[in-house]
Amino acid sequence: MREHGLFVSPKARYHAPCACPADRRAARSEDERHTIDDEGTIMASDSDYERQAQAMLERIEQAIETHAPEIEFETEDEILTLEFPDDSRIIVNKQRPLKQIWVAARAGGFHYDYDATTGHWVRAGGHELLADLETFASGQLQKPVRLR
Repeated sequence: MREHGLFVSPKARYHAPCACPADRRAARSEDERHTIDDEGTIMASDSDYERQAQAMLERIEQAIETHAPEIEFETEDEILTLEFPDDSRIIVNKQRPLKQIWVAARAGGFHYDYDATTGHWVRAGGHELLADLETFASGQLQKPVRLR
């Protein structure tokens, strides 16, 4: 299937420039795959995803240490767990196959894609990951939390 000059795989998650079957085979390497989210945002490669996702998890940890020391956190197997004084949690983890970061909080479960044009992790409706985490953490801590 072709869409705007791109070959769309049956899974409709990976796109690569395509002119013929040989081009499709050549574009199957991990570094040449492109992910296009529902809004048409492209993330160039698996290595780009990994770099950006890891940087975001580290940024969240640093922000918690700096601005919200009453929130404890632990990272294990690429899962960042934020633990609050009332024993509630927020879970932030990488979803490598989908090139997303997922968040589970009292408010619900949310999936974020990296927007290379803005440099932000965003979910449907343009909601940015750090802004959402501030809202979720503030609700669970019952006081304002600043992470940006």
